[in-house]
Amino acid sequence: MKTDRSAHPGGRIPGTRPVLASVLTLLLAFLAAGLAPSHVSAQGALLVRVTGPAGQPLENATVTVASQAGVLRTGGTNERGQALVPGLAAGTY
Repeated sequence: MKTDRSAHPGGRIPGTRPVLASVLTLLLAFLAAGLAPSHVSAQGALLVRVTGPAGQPLENATVTVASQAGVLRTGGTNERGQALVPGLAAGTY
């Protein structure tokens, strides 16, 4: 069935704009998925706070995090007693 565009105001066929917007949205979604990295890093970090018996932060303390697989990561505390231990693979520590 052929539609005569001249019969419609502005030469547009009613209802085609939402369809075009949906097609463009899907196209952009597929393009974005193709540009995403093919590998996702499953690494994270652990932020800990070390305190003394009275609750005061301990500066220059060494923090060692051990995985169940025996992998060790180490970090040191700052003046607020905080240590960031980066490069941790997903797992239980």
